[in-house]
Amino acid sequence: MKYALPLLLLLVLCFNLSGQEQLKHHSALYVDSNGQVYTQSNQSAYFFVSSPDDPNTLTPVPTPSRDSILQSLKKEGVQYISQKDSKTGKTILYKVITDDTPPETMIDFTDGLIFAKRNHYYVELGAPVKLSATDKATAVRETLCSLNGSPFHQFEDGHSFSQEGEFLIKIYSVDMVGNVEQPKTFWVTTSAEAVVPMDNIYFDYNSANLRPESKVEIDTLVYLMNKYPNIRIELRAHTDSRGESRYNIELSNSRANAVVAYMVNKGIDKARLGAKGFGDSVPINECVKGVTCSEEKHRQNRRVEFVIFKVKD
Repeated sequence: MKYALPLLLLLVLCFNLSGQEQLKHHSALYVDSNGQVYTQSNQSAYFFVSSPDDPNTLTPVPTPSRDSILQSLKKEGVQYISQKDSKTGKTILYKVITDDTPPETMIDFTDGLIFAKRNHYYVELGAPVKLSATDKATAVRETLCSLNGSPFHQFEDGHSFSQEGEFLIKIYSVDMVGNVEQPKTFWVTTSAEAVVPMDNIYFDYNSANLRPESKVEIDTLVYLMNKYPNIRIELRAHTDSRGESRYNIELSNSRANAVVAYMVNKGIDKARLGAKGFGDSVPINECVKGVTCSEEKHRQNRRVEFVIFKVKD
């Protein structure tokens, strides 16, 4: 006859080290409040068990032979270690759940969030940041963060951004058995009227006609404008330095207005949208008039971006 029991006590004598580049975190066995045991599938360990009647007496599982009790659990999920009871002759199955899935950490702003695009958050000064981590199998041991390249440290609630600027945040969590999440990278901008670049906005040559592939990015902006109804934006278009500057101003104005017209056609209130062309007056690299540059350098200057303005509540 076989019957299953939860493993009541385990003593780990072998450890594997796992972790991110910044910090190392030890693997471990974890026993929850119900007595259920969790470990990683690649964790080698010697198992010992005690009975509820005699918790101070440890018996090796599955046999007294030290060579045979080194366990390697090879797959994720429910595992059983068997042992025959010398008194009753019954086979006892000790249940162990192996967990190889790391936790997941998210960043959130409960107050002060103006706008978020992908992994970039635009917030008001003093906005408090919140990190929340979940683990499907066990629980989260710790959450760590790094600000602007500083060493990782344990995150504490209550952190806020009280200075203007752009901040690089990296975060990750570790669960109770030592699974380590790959660090996630976020940007937080607190500068007033922050400039947000738009990727993959293309026009026909020497024209304000939007190319079809540009509409994917603009549709994303339409979605975000609907998600954040308390903001208005100004679309700003730029050209490269080739051609006459006066003409470049006119062309960039036409291109900025073309993006606005597309968004209005998608249902965005025109009162929330502005348009301005800067021509070749604000390059982002050294390619001003008279400087020989590669086509890639010129392409960098041909861009559309927008500035966020928060509407008063």
